[in-house]
Amino acid sequence: MGCCTQHDILFESLTVEQHINLFFKLKIGFEDDGSKTITQRVDELIKVVSLQKHRHVESQHLSGGLRRRLSIALALASPNESSIVILDEPTTGLDAIVRDQVWQLIKSLKQNRCIIMTT
Repeated sequence: MGCCTQHDILFESLTVEQHINLFFKLKIGFEDDGSKTITQRVDELIKVVSLQKHRHVESQHLSGGLRRRLSIALALASPNESSIVILDEPTTGLDAIVRDQVWQLIKSLKQNRCIIMTT
C-alpha cells in the first residue's frame, strides 16, 4: 500500500532520485529481493511520473507540481506494484495545467490498482 498525504512530506536536501531510492529501501529493506535491482525500479518510477529531467534536483528547488509528482512516486514505491494507493488531495494548490497533468498521471496509473482519493 502507498500513501500520498495532502501536504508534501519531503526532505529538502534530497534529490528526486534519492527520495525514491530511500523509500524503496525502507519498504523492501536494504537488501535487494533479487527480482529487479532497486536502481532499475527507481529509474522506472522516475519515468512513470515524468521526472527524468529533475532526477538530480533537490526537492527544495522543485515547483509545486513537481513536488506532487514526487509525492505520488513515493506512494507508488514498493517491492511489488502497490495494489492500493491512497492519495489525499493530490492536486491541491496546483494551477489548472499542472492539475490536468497530475490527473492524467493518476488515470494512467489506475490499471491493476485500487486508487482511493479525496478531493
